Amino acid sequence: MITADDLAQAMTRDGIAAAVALNFGWRDPGLCRATNDSILEALRPHRQIVPFCAVVPGDPGAAQEIERCAALGFRGVGELNADGQGFDITDEPTMRPIVEACRAYGMILLVHASEPVGHGYAGKGAATPEKLVRFLAIARDVPIILAHWGGGLLFYELMLEIEALTQNTYYDTAATPYLYAAQVYEIGSRLCASRLLFGSDYPLMPQRRALKHLGKAQLSAAERRALLWENGAQLLGLARGKTWDPL
Repeated sequence: MITADDLAQAMTRDGIAAAVALNFGWRDPGLCRATNDSILEALRPHRQIVPFCAVVPGDPGAAQEIERCAALGFRGVGELNADGQGFDITDEPTMRPIVEACRAYGMILLVHASEPVGHGYAGKGAATPEKLVRFLAIARDVPIILAHWGGGLLFYELMLEIEALTQNTYYDTAATPYLYAAQVYEIGSRLCASRLLFGSDYPLMPQRRALKHLGKAQLSAAERRALLWENGAQLLGLARGKTWDPL
């Protein structure tokens, strides 16, 4: 566990200009609300760290909590975790209120994703590309971030029907050294350079380790800028030197 001060110090050490602090996929709506408030309070001195809030899909008060958090200065909702929170990401009645609230209040939605193959690890779940595609059909007009390369969904963008479905879908690179060789950055940049977002999964992984892994990839300067700053700054509404502004 780390504090907001710890994160800010790590950012300074590793040359990170801005970061997103995600809440956790709690099962208890009361705990979501309490931790949303504590995250906001902890980040007030750290305007370079952008907060995302937690809700429980299926909770009758989830849409109202998204509205409340948007008014307080949160920029998105996440991380949603179907396995940890016990919901079906493909169930439209469960997911539709979350999607509609994100659309109404201009919130980004970040979803945990897992690969259907490969080694096991703590946190690997059933939100695999087959299910994520069904979810994206529900949420096609809301900015969606799929964590951990979308469990490999971006590779399926070579299929025209998947490419058509994912034009508003972004992929973060959190925990990449645990999952893929560094060539994944090169392949990902060829497929969707404008929709890749650098992530580390700090404090699970030090930011410097994620940056070092990225440094092994053969990327152009433009591809590096897009992945490390430009895509995220545009999506979050940031400009260099600017910060989020809580209520």
